[in-house]
Amino acid sequence: MMRSLATSAQLTIHSKADVRAMLTYREKLKISGNETFTRITLNDMLLYVVARALSKHPEINGTIENEIISTSSDVQLAFATDTPKGLMVPVIRNAHLLSLAGIASETKRLGPACTSARIQPDELKGGTFTVTNLGALGVDSFTPIINTPQIAILGVGCVNQIPVEIENTVQQVPHIG
Repeated sequence: MMRSLATSAQLTIHSKADVRAMLTYREKLKISGNETFTRITLNDMLLYVVARALSKHPEINGTIENEIISTSSDVQLAFATDTPKGLMVPVIRNAHLLSLAGIASETKRLGPACTSARIQPDELKGGTFTVTNLGALGVDSFTPIINTPQIAILGVGCVNQIPVEIENTVQQVPHIG
């Protein structure tokens, strides 16, 4: 992280997104009775959406080494995981090819492997993009540090209700930052 701060331009753009459809879909999954689907989190859903978007926008899915930028439509999606020993960033291989359940399965395998120190070194290498989500900690927005040699990172905050004008009335609508 120190190298990233010292050698790359850090730029943060803050935006919010309406998550009504995601929250509605997650509720349907939770009441489905299928254990595979009931355990899917909002973060799993975000990782799934990001993987699909990155395969269509490879210009931000890649690495830079020795001043050479390499991009790919194959998504090796890393996600930040807090552990007793500090931040670890495991990689979901070929995330763009996985189903939502497949992404959720990988986060449930890799996250605990990090916190219990069972993660394999190869599972922490080769990421082309990182997502870091501090929403569960109540953080609205923040400036994530690029996980070099990657060229971009997405920092996700919590879901908040914000006022939105809909058909001449103001309604509280859940948005994620």
